Amino acid sequence: WQPCGSIAPTDQTQRGRDGGVMSARDEASDSTAQSFEVRSEANDGVRIIAVHGELDLSTAPELAESLREAVSSSDAALAIDFSGCGFIDSTGIALLVSTRKQLNGDGRGEGPGRLALCGVSRQVRRVFDITGLEPWMTVYPSLEEALAALRG
Repeated sequence: WQPCGSIAPTDQTQRGRDGGVMSARDEASDSTAQSFEVRSEANDGVRIIAVHGELDLSTAPELAESLREAVSSSDAALAIDFSGCGFIDSTGIALLVSTRKQLNGDGRGEGPGRLALCGVSRQVRRVFDITGLEPWMTVYPSLEEALAALRG
């Protein structure tokens, strides 16, 4: 028996960007950060932002930049497509709350635009439920339904 601190890494041990030994959770986070992607496009007066990968502390800045650009654009409506997102943490929740407040005039409905979320997985919806975000956000099953509502 050897204490954990004395186990030497083998050639097959995964190493992180900093060269340290990675746990299974670290490996998942490392690969997630590398595979995270945010795509943004304008579509007939609606800005669509598609999130792919896990939205957490390490990936949130990329989404934050796209959201800042969307809020400052001339598009009056914003749809965020979560169909490619399987996980969201409190950092992602904070981004959504901040964006909604900016678009809706700090929640008073007096702002320049509207926000709709769509394609939300069961796990992400559960986080919305736990945090109380679900009733405060408009969530549609698909992008097509979100676009129809925002244009209607």
